[in-house]
Amino acid sequence: MNKRIIVSSVIAGLIVFIWTNISFMLLPFHQMILFSFKDEGTLGAVLKANVDHPGVYVLPSPNFGSKDGQKRTKEEKKAAWLESQEKIRRGPFVFVSIHPNGKEPFMAKTMLYAFLMNVLAAYIFSWLLMKANLVNYWEQVNFVALAALAGGVISHLPNLIWWGFPTNYTLLALIDLIIGWFLGGMVIAKVIKK
Repeated sequence: MNKRIIVSSVIAGLIVFIWTNISFMLLPFHQMILFSFKDEGTLGAVLKANVDHPGVYVLPSPNFGSKDGQKRTKEEKKAAWLESQEKIRRGPFVFVSIHPNGKEPFMAKTMLYAFLMNVLAAYIFSWLLMKANLVNYWEQVNFVALAALAGGVISHLPNLIWWGFPTNYTLLALIDLIIGWFLGGMVIAKVIKK
């Protein structure tokens, strides 16, 4: 394995990890778009009473295929579809990951996984950059930032489109990626010189 790729991956991964932590913990933008519920205790009890296992839940439920284990007819599926559309219009509409019995915070473990994720992404970007025919430093930096943006578009825009994630939340996620990987790209381009 090329030593330059490993070095660039670890350093760039660390830079992006640091940027992400600065963005989330020190800058006010994420706190401005993440909200709290009015009564967490009551809502938590309702969720716990209605959720059997950890997973991603949608309200209203989009289950059109069967009801109580029985396959639905074409007419029943159409009626269920129309009913769900009306429920979505009325609200609330929810798309959420729930852990009904709690979850260990594992802040150190979570931070380690986030760092390793960034190192893996930096490794992929380093490898791609070595294969690209770019000689100018800033072209290489922009290549990494645009590759990260492409990944962000693929991963964040579906949540905006399908699940109604707020535009400001999605834009902030994309801006975080661009800034973080522009900084990471500066390291990668410097280490992966051709």
